[in-house]
Amino acid sequence: MVGELYLAKIYFTDESSFKIRPILLYFEYRDEDFLYLPLTTNLSLSGIQLHSDDLAIGKLAHTSILLIPKFGTIHKSLLVKPLGVVKADVFERKRRKFHDNES
Repeated sequence: MVGELYLAKIYFTDESSFKIRPILLYFEYRDEDFLYLPLTTNLSLSGIQLHSDDLAIGKLAHTSILLIPKFGTIHKSLLVKPLGVVKADVFERKRRKFHDNES
């Protein structure tokens, strides 16, 4: 599942409600938990760009940004719908950029 894009239930920090948002599953933390990066089409925000041609399966309607500072943990029960799979070589390049941004 790592490297896959999903629509997921993302709860607000006060847990009052949630929105269905696109995410990239970045790292499997436990059997049913994942570290994820949210996506946005707001290209003015800081992060790592993801294009439709970066996907092995699926398609992005618009160029998106992986929001580095907004990563979080999600249980697989909150994954609503699969959207696609990032190409393995592209995923590794994005992963290196993520770690470079964290340093």
